[in-house]
Amino acid sequence: PRLKENKMRRSKVEAENDDALTSGSIRHTRQNIAQDAPSNKKRKKVHVMSGQSDAERRILREAQRKLQKTIINSELGDGIENPESKAFETIRDHNNELWNDVKYTREAVLDGENIDLMAQRAARQVDKLVQVGAYDK
Repeated sequence: PRLKENKMRRSKVEAENDDALTSGSIRHTRQNIAQDAPSNKKRKKVHVMSGQSDAERRILREAQRKLQKTIINSELGDGIENPESKAFETIRDHNNELWNDVKYTREAVLDGENIDLMAQRAARQVDKLVQVGAYDK
């Protein structure tokens, strides 16, 4: 008996809610929502971040990889670890110039890798600056 009463109460409440929804402006909102619902049609692929040709992107990735090799294998990259060198600023500025041309995720990943490499080298520079002498007892 209680189960039937609960169902009856719920159905009354649902009916009242349906009446409220179909009245006035709420009905129009409901229709708009139904019209705005995505259809099952296949969508066309749109390049949201377009504006660069494949050749321009290839050149940018090549420059980013070249900078990556510079950070890893060159004297300038080693200079990042030297506290008195301006190598970090030089490489950072070059990476920032390349970033201005990044419009796609693929190139942004390379930029992030370069930033990570610079951060690792800069952390070593900080370690050299903060070296604390050991105290003998």
